[in-house]
Formats: sequence, C-alpha cells, structure tokens
Amino acid sequence: TGFLFRSPDNVKAEFPQFRSAEEYDELMGLIRGELTA
Repeated sequence: TGFLFRSPDNVKAEFPQFRSAEEYDELMGLIRGELTA
C-alpha cells in the first residue's frame, strides 16, 4: 500500500494502484484508514 501526495497527473496515470491526495488532511485520512483497517 502506498499513496501519492501532490503528484502530477502523469505520475498518477503511471501508478494507478496508489491512491492520491492533494491536501495534508486527505493524506492523513488515507493513512488513518490504513491503520484502522
């Protein structure tokens, strides 16, 4: 599991298996979701 943070569209397209976040609160939500899963 991994995440992309503020990555450009070409990186998101190249690595669609990773969820992306644009803001810190989104990223923390993704991390917390993984920790509680």
